[in-house]
Amino acid sequence: MMEKIACEIIKDLLPSYLDGVLSESVEEAVKFHLNECDSCKDALEELKLLRKQDEIAEEEKGRSFINKLTTYKHYLIGLCIGAAVPIIIFISFIIILLIMAYT
Repeated sequence: MMEKIACEIIKDLLPSYLDGVLSESVEEAVKFHLNECDSCKDALEELKLLRKQDEIAEEEKGRSFINKLTTYKHYLIGLCIGAAVPIIIFISFIIILLIMAYT
């Protein structure tokens, strides 16, 4: 029979337990404790829920960033077109003046 481990220790180990980075013996001790302790089981479920919420928030940040890039890309294209048109007109005007001057 395994020795009873304090809930505080188990709760500290829960993130590592979820990540699967505990040694085999420690993982077995955590599993054993979780089978016996409803409070730690609840803490594990709460941690899983928080991680899922964090994942959703990160995905939402990624989508928001992509949307901003798309918007800025459209602004940049508009800015380039807006700057190119007057420059082309100015260069065309200079060329016409030069042609007229030499004819």
